[in-house]
Amino acid sequence: MYLYVDSREELNRVPEALVSQLGSISLVMTMLISTEKKLARADSAKVLAEIEDKGFYLQLPPPPEDYMAQVKKPS
Repeated sequence: MYLYVDSREELNRVPEALVSQLGSISLVMTMLISTEKKLARADSAKVLAEIEDKGFYLQLPPPPEDYMAQVKKPS
């Protein structure tokens, strides 16, 4: 999972309850985000809006695929 924050604020606006649930937090990368820039698994406009409003954006991993749903049932 990824936690997007404003680099100037770091984790200051992230609720302590969330920080403690995440455990060890490591800086992975620093990047400039704009609404014109496409992110791989998140909407850049939503990321920017949530950072502005809440101080962070939490990107969770996609749910695991249900491979068994693709297995054909015997007739």
